[in-house]
Parts: sequence; C-alpha cells; structure tokens
Amino acid sequence: MGEYAVRVLAKDDGVDELIVADRDEIRARALSDEVGKKARALRLDVSDGVALRDALAGVDVVLSTAGPYYVLGLPVLEAAIETGTHYLDICDDWEPTLEMLELDSKARAAGVIAVIGMGASPGISNLLALTAMNECDHVDRVFTAWRAGDGGKPEATLNGRARALGAQLLGPDQGLARRRACPIMGARGTDARLPGPWRGDCVGLRAP
Repeated sequence: MGEYAVRVLAKDDGVDELIVADRDEIRARALSDEVGKKARALRLDVSDGVALRDALAGVDVVLSTAGPYYVLGLPVLEAAIETGTHYLDICDDWEPTLEMLELDSKARAAGVIAVIGMGASPGISNLLALTAMNECDHVDRVFTAWRAGDGGKPEATLNGRARALGAQLLGPDQGLARRRACPIMGARGTDARLPGPWRGDCVGLRAP
C-alpha cells in the first residue's frame, strides 16, 4: 500500500519531493529510482523515536503505512505532532484508533491536521457507503465489508484479527499480547451472497 501511494504521489504536480522511508533501504531505493528524481530513499526504523523525529523535521506531510498499527500507530502520530508535521495513515485497528483520537487537542494546539483510518476499510469504504446513502430516500443501517484473504494464514494477519477480537495471542517474538475488551465491537454472523463468484459466511465486527 505504501508503494502504491508513492507511485500515485510521484505523478502529482503538487508534490515537490517524496521521501521513501523503510527499514529496508534497498527496497526503498529501488522504489524511489522507479518513480524518478522527485523521490529519494531513506533507511528508517520508525520504532527509533529519535530517528523518526529527525526524519519528520522539515517534512510537510507524513503518510504512515507502517504496521502493525497497534504497535506503531500512536508513536508515529505523537512524533508528527511534536514536529508539526501533518499526518495521514491507513490504520484499521480499533485500539490505537481510540488512543490516537485522544491526541486531538494536542494536534489542534500544534496546528497539525491528522487524518487516521484513511485506507481501504475503514476509509474508502466509508466514503463509498456515504455516496450510496446520498442516493437513497431513507437509510436505516449501512454495512461495509471486506474479504479476509484467499485462504492463506500469514502470522501478521492472524495477530491483527486476534487483537481486533480482544483475544490473547502468544507470538514467537512478542510474548503474550495484553488483553483488553473492545467497547466498540459487536459480532454477528450472516451468509453473504454478492454479485460474482464470491459467496461465504461473514462475521461482522465494528471496526474504526
């Protein structure tokens, strides 16, 4: 998703310079070379608070696509506010969303515009729902949904889903994830019959 954003922004005449930051400098350099002279690569581990703030100094806007957001979402936003850098992310985790919303007054005081959860879902899906609602005479309820993979079970995906459900998960590198009840989540099942070949069972939960 970060790579896609870089390619889009590189074509935007309103963007003078792009800094492609990644822990993997080789990948960052390959992408910056691909999109042209407007971009430059930077090796950055966003878990390093000092390096993160140095990278944000003098930057107008940061687009954070570094996850998982329950680990990295809040620290990056805090650094953006401290450095006066406008902020945008694609966070889809409920827990950091609540924590980041608590920084509203600090962001306003610093003159920082921070938009969180502007990915596919939440984000674009919400805007599509609003567009559909505006075409209707009356709307009682709107559901947005996404297909959770193609049968593969990568560890990061399982970890994220487990946390979204308030579950405990024992990971190889992070020990026991802390358990916290989600006050904005509810779940129910339904059989989804959508146009095209896809059909399957859906479990709903209230995401950010």
